[in-house]
Amino acid sequence: MKHPSSKKEDVAHVECYYLDGRRKDTRVFLVDADLWRRKLSQYHWYLTVNAKTRKTYVACGDYQHPWYLHRMVYQLVHGADSIPADKIVDHCKGNSFDNRASQLQLATRSENSFNKEKPRKFD
Repeated sequence: MKHPSSKKEDVAHVECYYLDGRRKDTRVFLVDADLWRRKLSQYHWYLTVNAKTRKTYVACGDYQHPWYLHRMVYQLVHGADSIPADKIVDHCKGNSFDNRASQLQLATRSENSFNKEKPRKFD
């Protein structure tokens, strides 16, 4: 993982890799630079694919039970008990690599399903 570069918006752009070794892709994810410096840079981040949604997320910790970056960011900004049991942390624009606090919101699973890409229709 590379160290974040400084950008205009004080956003850390961090590169990480898939942990499973089967994929060699690297991805750049966005996170608030102050959160990165204060709390998040101490962890080893990797990319993981959610088995149900097939979306790629940034995570740390045990590969079988990952701690997702977007949940950690939300809790650091809003408090450790800020995510009710009936809610999930949703990426406002559906981009799982944009983990800035301003791009995260609480949603029900039903509300979150509206953010999914609609299947393309072929004529």
